Amino acid sequence: MLLLRISLVFISCTSIHSDYSLFHTNIRQLPYLTFDCLYAYLVDGGREIGGSYIRNYHLIPYCRRPDNDKELEQESHLNHENIAQRISFDELKKRNVTSEQLLAWLAPIDVAEKYEMNNDSSDIFYQCKSPWFGPMCQYKFGHSVSISFSDIVEATFNNYSKIIENVTTGSCYRFLDNCNQELWPRCLDWREICDGKTDCLNGEDERWCDQLDMTKCSDLEYRCHYGGQCIPAEFAKDNRISIDCLDGSDEQEEHFQFSWLIYPQCTNIQTFQCQERTTRYPFSFSCGDGQYLSSFDLPNLIRSCSNYRDIEFSRSILTSLDHISNIDCRDAFLCAMYSNRTQNTGQPNPADLGPFESIIDHVWNEGCQPLSQHCMMEWIVIPENPTMFGFFQFVYLTNRSTSEFQASPAPDFICFDAKRCPVLLATITSINIVNGLTCCHISNLIEYVEYMDFYQLLSTFLNFGRKCLKTSVEKSCINASYFHCNESLKCIPYYRVGDGVA
Repeated sequence: MLLLRISLVFISCTSIHSDYSLFHTNIRQLPYLTFDCLYAYLVDGGREIGGSYIRNYHLIPYCRRPDNDKELEQESHLNHENIAQRISFDELKKRNVTSEQLLAWLAPIDVAEKYEMNNDSSDIFYQCKSPWFGPMCQYKFGHSVSISFSDIVEATFNNYSKIIENVTTGSCYRFLDNCNQELWPRCLDWREICDGKTDCLNGEDERWCDQLDMTKCSDLEYRCHYGGQCIPAEFAKDNRISIDCLDGSDEQEEHFQFSWLIYPQCTNIQTFQCQERTTRYPFSFSCGDGQYLSSFDLPNLIRSCSNYRDIEFSRSILTSLDHISNIDCRDAFLCAMYSNRTQNTGQPNPADLGPFESIIDHVWNEGCQPLSQHCMMEWIVIPENPTMFGFFQFVYLTNRSTSEFQASPAPDFICFDAKRCPVLLATITSINIVNGLTCCHISNLIEYVEYMDFYQLLSTFLNFGRKCLKTSVEKSCINASYFHCNESLKCIPYYRVGDGVA
């Protein structure tokens, strides 16, 4: 009777897609954990101008990557309600069950391979009830089991633009030891590693990245613009639709005029051209889905990323005060900083509120209390680390009156890491070094700060941030393979000379 039941289950499973058979189910060791993967077979393409239609074929793995042991532990418990039966390898062999039949029953590929190599063992195969699958029958999709995983992936991406406003999280690159433990949107996307812009305080995200510049390609290879990647020469300039370099520099790029956003189509594209794509431009901002802003101009008050990462990043920088333990002090600062804050004088236009809208709604028309009544420290900093436009930390004295805040949101002092932005040292008078940062009075950098509104403040420091990124103080280059720029005093690899990127 049991054998008959197994046969019936096999017949009923033949209509279920075998691409639900997971692989890498037996690799579960932290810290670099990637397991329980499915392959999606996807096709994309397009027509070249005056040419034929080009198709690109992709086999893309989708895997689990839990952040911690606790999440992994939750996946290790059996749910017997999802299991049709438990069968040992010995029993399967007696019934002449083949490894191909196990795959038809959605057994993980690792289990089928293990059974094929040693079917005399006492290992257990868990046969799952439909629509469950996985080594312990712990997974199912919200679609019919007759739909392939590839179709599920495609449908999910096609629907993404409709639900994007309700998505409040994204993926984070977790393979740095002492950095990037923050939550989205402040955590780093994998595209922000070795992008020429230091994000970690200890520089870990850019450590050893200059070694990529030393890569030399053979005469039969094409050198991609960034990352030291070499591809066969015949793959370069072969078709705009067929991109082989991670940065896409092997093909001509589409230009989108009057837009800060690069690759806007990537919201709904699930293949290499977006999901495995970095930018060919230095100092850009990754939206985290293949889209980019042309420069790291954050915080900003205008959303460009379709997934809102830029505006959420800006809001986090400007309003996150978790480093201040006193709640009353936090509220007093937020009220003084953002109440009645408009671009122009007079009543505020709701369209101008940008990332401050939720804060302004909370403190609108309220009389703000002086910081000195609630804050025991001498000053308050935002953000917690010098990440304002990638370099700066704003310092506000707590003996400052609410009327002074309303007149101008400009900070009293500016702090920055002089090693990362040495060019500013020539224009300031350093008053102190706090937590390894060089600090100066705001008047060293900006005149007439008492009349500056928030938008002017951000615009001014955006320019300072660009100056830190694009200029230096190097009088010569230590490495002979680098070119010394006479005006910016920066050292760049020789292969980047005359590449059209400033």
